[in-house]
Amino acid sequence: VQADDTAVDPSGDDAGPLPSPTRVDILVVVDDSGSMAAEQDNLRAAMPALVGALLDPPLDPVTGQPVHAPVRDLHLGVIGTNLGAGGYGVSGCDGLGDDAILLHTPQTAGCDAAYPLFLSYLIGATDPPDDAAIAELSEDFGCIAVLGIEGCGFEQPLEAAHKALLVHARPGGPNDGFLRDDSLILIVFITDEEDCSAEDNALFDLTAVSYPVNLRCFQEKDMLHDVSRYVNGFRSLRADPDHVVVGMIVGVPLAPACNGRGTHLAGCLDQPAME
Repeated sequence: VQADDTAVDPSGDDAGPLPSPTRVDILVVVDDSGSMAAEQDNLRAAMPALVGALLDPPLDPVTGQPVHAPVRDLHLGVIGTNLGAGGYGVSGCDGLGDDAILLHTPQTAGCDAAYPLFLSYLIGATDPPDDAAIAELSEDFGCIAVLGIEGCGFEQPLEAAHKALLVHARPGGPNDGFLRDDSLILIVFITDEEDCSAEDNALFDLTAVSYPVNLRCFQEKDMLHDVSRYVNGFRSLRADPDHVVVGMIVGVPLAPACNGRGTHLAGCLDQPAME
C-alpha cells in the first residue's frame, strides 16, 4: 500500500535488516469471504514451514550458523476481515461481523474445541528451539486460521487490523494481553480482493450500484479511508517504526499474463511469483 508523502518515505529505499527484539507479536488477518477456501487450506498446510523458519531458522550452508536469531517469545493471533456493512442489509455482513476480535474457536475437524485467545511460544534466553512446541504451535495455528467462507464480501482487512491493535488491544479490551510494550509487531494480510475499509458506510448501499457489486470497493475509492490512516496508526504503536512490520499475501503479480479477466489468466498460475 502507498500513502501520501507526509505519511511514508516515498524513496522506496531498503531499510536494511529487521530489528531483533526479544518478543514478537504476529497478527494474521485472514479473509473469510466466499472465494477463500483454497487459500485458507494452503495457509494451514504452509504453517509448519513458516513457523519453523521463524522459531528454528535454517542453517547457513557456509557458516553452519542459523541464518537469523530464533524468536524465543511469540504471540500469534488471528482476526477476520468481516466488520459488517455499516447497518446495510448485505448477506453475510450482519452487525459488526467479527469486530476485529481475536478468533480462537476452530471451524474445521481434527482440532480442539477451543484455544486460548492467542497462541504463545516461550523458551529461555539460551535454550535451543523447542521442536515439539513448534510443531504444536503450527498445528494449533492451522486450526484457528481456517475461518470458513461465510464472512462478509466487503472485506475490511486494514480497518480490522487497525481496530484489533489500536482499540481492542488496550487494557480491558477484548484483545488485551496480545500486544507487549517491547515487542516487534508483524501484521500479515491474506486476502484475494480489494480492501474495502469504508469511511463512508454508504459504500455498502447495494441499491446505489450500477455495475457488478464486487467492483464496488475498486470503483469507489473516494469512500474508503485514506491509507495514511493505517500507516500512521500502525507506526504509532511503537516509538521506533522499524518495530512494526507489515506483510501481505495478496493479489497477483504485475505481469502481462496476469492482466485481464479470469478466463484469460491461465498463464498467470505459471508465474514464479504466484508459485
